[in-house]
Amino acid sequence: MYRPAPHLLLLVLLCWLGPARAVEPFEAEYALSRGILTLGRMTRSLVIDADHQYVLVSRMEATGLVSVFSSSSVTEESRGRIADRRFQPTSYRYDKKGSKRDYALHFDYALNQVERSDGGDWHAAMPRGLLDKLSYQAQLMFDLEDVPQSLDYPIADKGKLKQYLITNTGNEAVETPLGRFDTVRLERADDDSLRRTRVWCARALGWLPVKVEHRDKHGDVTIALLRHLERGS
Repeated sequence: MYRPAPHLLLLVLLCWLGPARAVEPFEAEYALSRGILTLGRMTRSLVIDADHQYVLVSRMEATGLVSVFSSSSVTEESRGRIADRRFQPTSYRYDKKGSKRDYALHFDYALNQVERSDGGDWHAAMPRGLLDKLSYQAQLMFDLEDVPQSLDYPIADKGKLKQYLITNTGNEAVETPLGRFDTVRLERADDDSLRRTRVWCARALGWLPVKVEHRDKHGDVTIALLRHLERGS
């Protein structure tokens, strides 16, 4: 079983906690499960160019026996710029195979407006620090440096603006295929439903999530557990 060497973990930590230009690209793979059932995998990748333009992509897909009954895959992509340790999205798209729920957003900083760019009729004034549903998860890796008790993000979500309140619920050691990591456990819950998301972020990996747990509106819980990680270009 692969265990990152201490000096490599220190290097990763310094890169992620340094200025924005030092943030390393990465590619991570997570195993998806629900109870004893293996559902598939989730991959996350971050690419950053010399001008601090970023492309952040997340893809979930069914594998194995589950893929026989479901060909569903979900891809999210956020593009924009990193400046002063802030992700500033310029576009976001959500694609679900076989679904009519796909949509795309465009963030116009000159007009201070976010709008649907896929034909949907929606736009709104941009509050300060507006993020999309994917880029806020990367922003966490910057904002956890001081281990705050809570974080609050304005989010553009399809046809509305939302406010995500994320609470620090304590420390916990998490076992993964890459080893055991000390983490900070974060939680975001919907007030009017059973939906809840918990994220375990590892300090040794620059606050990269090593485990994600999502409970849907029916109470079903899906877990994503980190099993592969590559750093650098």
